[in-house]
Amino acid sequence: MCGRWFLLAFVVTGCALTYRAPGADSAKLTDLAIVENDRHWMNNIIIDLVDRDDKVGVGHLGRLELPPGQHSISATWRAPPLEGQQVTRWFRAQAGQHYRLIVLPNFTMMRWRFAVIHVEAGRAVDFDIMNEPPETANENAPR
Repeated sequence: MCGRWFLLAFVVTGCALTYRAPGADSAKLTDLAIVENDRHWMNNIIIDLVDRDDKVGVGHLGRLELPPGQHSISATWRAPPLEGQQVTRWFRAQAGQHYRLIVLPNFTMMRWRFAVIHVEAGRAVDFDIMNEPPETANENAPR
């Protein structure tokens, strides 16, 4: 009976993994930026690449642990009608800060994107590489 409940819990919660960026293995969590994708089961996205690294793992990434600096996240929509569309966003991570991914589908235009939200500031901090903000801007700082 216990095995059935375990299987049910596994199916309901899914298989969310944590990705820790290369070179951050020995870092304390307070020295890293945390990106939560905690609604991956509802967002219909799978993170494919982090900083163009295709070895991010298999399954749904629920959490990214990244060193400070500029990072890219590429994700693919995994549900009809937008299935297969990959989107890449960039942001500048700061140590000790928390971020969350939110999905922004536009079914009228048959497109989607996601945003990287700075949790404490409550605003988006991501950008297109083509529209990169100036280096001197500190868009992650809480206001």
